[in-house]
Amino acid sequence: MINPNYLDSIKKVFEKKEQKIQSDAFYSPSLKDSKNGTTYLSLIRFIPYLPDPSKSSFTRREYFINDPVTGKLYVLDAPDMLGEKNLLYFIAILLKNKKDAYYEELSKKFYSKFRYFSPVQVIKDENKPDTVGKILWFSYKTTIYSKIENQLNGENGLTDAHNPFDIVDGKRFALIIKKRGEYPYYDESRFLNDRDGIIINGVSYKETSSEVEEFLLKNTPSFDLIAPRRWGENEIRLILNYTKLTIGKDALYHEIIEKFLKATSPSECSYYKTLETIYNQLEYTSKPAVPEITQSFKQTNTLNVEDDTTIETNEIEDIDEDDLDKLLN
Repeated sequence: MINPNYLDSIKKVFEKKEQKIQSDAFYSPSLKDSKNGTTYLSLIRFIPYLPDPSKSSFTRREYFINDPVTGKLYVLDAPDMLGEKNLLYFIAILLKNKKDAYYEELSKKFYSKFRYFSPVQVIKDENKPDTVGKILWFSYKTTIYSKIENQLNGENGLTDAHNPFDIVDGKRFALIIKKRGEYPYYDESRFLNDRDGIIINGVSYKETSSEVEEFLLKNTPSFDLIAPRRWGENEIRLILNYTKLTIGKDALYHEIIEKFLKATSPSECSYYKTLETIYNQLEYTSKPAVPEITQSFKQTNTLNVEDDTTIETNEIEDIDEDDLDKLLN
């Protein structure tokens, strides 16, 4: 008979290998990796996602939730990215709609936050020399997103529009991360005037060719690594535990969840039946059940969460009170 402990150890080896493969697909510059601890400098080039160019700059809406038992941080995808009704957004709206300062402040604990992803080729990085030449997914926030938008649309009519994702004519981007207080900021990062093609084996290709396209298709990490994930049983259990302990009032908690179930149908969200089942089963305790780490939770750890937990004000979703009627009808 095979020793169960042996099987567990084998499973852990494969899980660690899988996580490493996924983390190797991301470019994660961080001040902790800089030589002086206060400034991080690198040179990158934004790359089109060739299988689907519309995903070259992909916006993710996410919820940063601390497990009420362990205190661990999890990142859950917003279901409306997949066209489904969103329980957490629903909770935020109902709390804000109470027109009470306490509940309005509480509603902010249910706001989603924005992050953006693009494939980049690393041109120069003395802090992470092993990334140079590779194409990796890069996670960034509104500061850099605005700079990309200014390139695409022209900056207030003062500059010509330019596509930084252009295969042969894209501008290089100087990534400059500095420390402001305890947090990183990216304000000094900027696009340079020099334009360059894709670099293959140290050679810059100034024209589109089958060789360039083949290189991009072969070396660009899959979009599946950043694609939105649906909520499953463990995510729902985490959300209900978090909601109940955050709100702190059983009556209000039950009122909100039951309103959502009444205003929603299984055809509008894939997790409806799971939510209904777990909600009916879950009893209040001072120590809610700790959810197991699912694959969608594991994915969280590959998305460069470290610096992104510090969210700028304009990266938090705006709660539209008019949505309340839409959600309830």
